[in-house]
Amino acid sequence: DKPKSAKELSEELCVPMPYIEEELEIQCHGENGKYGMLRKLENGKYAVNIHLVDYDEYDQANKIFEKHLPEFCEVIKNTLKQNGEKILSFPYLSEQKDLRFIMWSLISRTIWDFEERINEQHWIRSYFNQVIYCGDRNIIVEYQPEHIKQPYFYDEACSDVIFWYEAPNVFWDHIKCTSLENGIHDNRILIGTEFNYKVNKINSVFYEVQIEDVRISQEMYKYLLQHGHDMKFALDATEPEYSFYFWFNGDYLYIYLEDRTTLYATYCAYDESEIVALQEAIRTNEFDISEFTLPRYADGSWDFANGKGINIKKIVGGTYQVKENLQLRETEGTSGEIITTIQADTCMEILSLGKEDTIDGITDNWVKVELLWGAKNLVGDLVMGETGWCFGGYLK
Repeated sequence: DKPKSAKELSEELCVPMPYIEEELEIQCHGENGKYGMLRKLENGKYAVNIHLVDYDEYDQANKIFEKHLPEFCEVIKNTLKQNGEKILSFPYLSEQKDLRFIMWSLISRTIWDFEERINEQHWIRSYFNQVIYCGDRNIIVEYQPEHIKQPYFYDEACSDVIFWYEAPNVFWDHIKCTSLENGIHDNRILIGTEFNYKVNKINSVFYEVQIEDVRISQEMYKYLLQHGHDMKFALDATEPEYSFYFWFNGDYLYIYLEDRTTLYATYCAYDESEIVALQEAIRTNEFDISEFTLPRYADGSWDFANGKGINIKKIVGGTYQVKENLQLRETEGTSGEIITTIQADTCMEILSLGKEDTIDGITDNWVKVELLWGAKNLVGDLVMGETGWCFGGYLK
């Protein structure tokens, strides 16, 4: 906070004078001879060339900075455009050739603000709200249709068959930001696949997210479509500097494509404990709604206040399990001829919905099903691949 001589610094830091003098010389001249961190005064003492403030001062300045961040970013961007050649010719400690690096290092707070907003919660697709509210994991297959084609797979790591709802990547479609120390492009965002990105904060709830390195191969294009991603994005986002627009509305995040009108996807915020509870509920298909706080909009409203979006029917293509030993029939209804009786916890895929019926006080549809991997009848015979009808009210 005040200039000091080499001797004073040597005594204060307990470093021999020769080392102090050598380091002071380097800091005064900088790596390339100019604009060092220190300057030597006429009285022989050394002063810093940067402004040092205490934490309280920094905190106050930072609040003002954040309040006017969009205007501040715009001024920096325009100044760099108008004086780009002069700025790049400045003798920095390391040579600079990319004006964008200078710009984003100056307004890095935009990135931090955006990352904090994204990473302080888990952002998953909004259809998980309905999964929780209706208590049925199979709603997921309507949005991730690849699970219908491949309801289970062989996991070499555990040498066993894994059903889709047991796999951790059921939450693969989420938003997350990461920072990597790999040079200029050190901020990455996961939107279906991972991209380098830059952020322009338009206002307190609206951000432009510019994707710097969009490279979508034909294979990735097909993969994104199979996993519910918008076709227009998959087609358009093949060139660098494609922009998304993020709008935060309470616990909801709307992502628009570059035209600012086409809604790409809606995500909702949940905390860590809710994600853990959701993973377990999806695995068992048993939901306790008291473990979740369904997302609210900024005005306090929510989608399910009046039963909006409720779907209580079984999902065609969904994977269900038998609650207790259950008879599989040739046709729908209790008069249908019995094919076999299958064991509790047998997995099956619903092929189609039949008539609605009420049995044992339960109202549900009869469903045509195909028995999946590991299905056994009461005597222990494998019956995988067998098709028939059963009452949906006895499935979970």
